[in-house]
Amino acid sequence: MCGLGSALFSEPHQDIHIGRFAKFLSEIEPDNISSAIIEHESSTGLTTKADMLRIAGYFQQVGFSGTPLTKTFAVLSAFYLCVEVRKEVMSSTSVLVAAPYFTDFEERFQGYLCGTGSRSALIPMEIVLREWQLYSKLISK
Repeated sequence: MCGLGSALFSEPHQDIHIGRFAKFLSEIEPDNISSAIIEHESSTGLTTKADMLRIAGYFQQVGFSGTPLTKTFAVLSAFYLCVEVRKEVMSSTSVLVAAPYFTDFEERFQGYLCGTGSRSALIPMEIVLREWQLYSKLISK
C-alpha cells in the first residue's frame, strides 16, 4: 500500500497522522491560524487557544479510541484542514496516485461536507466510501 493508502486505511499510520495533526493544532497560535489552516468562505474561524486545544483533544481521542471509520474520516479532515499533513502524505505517494487524488481535493471534500447545488451533504460513512472508491480506482490503473 502506498503512502496515501496507508494514511487512509492502515490503523497504525492513521494514528500517526491524527497524532501529528492534533499536536499541530495544540501548538498553533490563534493569530497564525489563517496561514496554517486552510480557510474557506463558509468558515467562521477559530479565535482562541482554548478552541484549538479542544479540537486537538477531539482528534487525540479519535486516535486513541476511534473506529477505523472515524480514523479514516479524521485523516481526511486533517488533509482538508492542514496543508502540512497533506504534503507529508503526498511526498510518500506515487505521483501517479497523488496528483489525481489531491487535485481538487478541497473542493471535493467541502462538497461532501456541505453539499452542492444538486446534492445534499454526505454522512462520514458515505464520504469514506467515496474516497475508498476513488483511491481503489487510481491504484488499479
